[in-house]
Amino acid sequence: PPVAGPKPLDTRALTQIARAWMDDMHAYANVAHHAENLDPTQTATTYAIRSFRQANPWLARNLSGKDTFFFRRPANGTVLVSGLRHHPEHDGRVLLVLNLEGETTTVHLPTLIPNLGEGWRRVLPRDDALEDEVTLANGEGFVAVSGGGAGW
Repeated sequence: PPVAGPKPLDTRALTQIARAWMDDMHAYANVAHHAENLDPTQTATTYAIRSFRQANPWLARNLSGKDTFFFRRPANGTVLVSGLRHHPEHDGRVLLVLNLEGETTTVHLPTLIPNLGEGWRRVLPRDDALEDEVTLANGEGFVAVSGGGAGW
């Protein structure tokens, strides 16, 4: 069947369709239209994550030879991933550990990442000391930092 829309379907028409779609998505995705549905805790956590990323733009750069990512195998009912990033200009490090899917699991961090070292502080989703053992339910994770860093 013929497709509804402008004829002929040339570059100008496709630009028109794309612009209309972008306008629709802009209106739909505008958070101001959905403020009454926002969860204050989730919003605060999302804002804290965004602020951390903005304070540490080096995290968006390519990995260095010192950076590591780990996917626990066998999964044993839990998809557990971790990453350890090293700041390119000083001794700051960022650790990320996530239970992406599955059973609640207790992680012994020095076993998971043997070169982890001392002096870690959890910064997301809350700011507190990082213990050697952390229990993560399905969908839970944390970010921790050590050394000197912007916004730490």
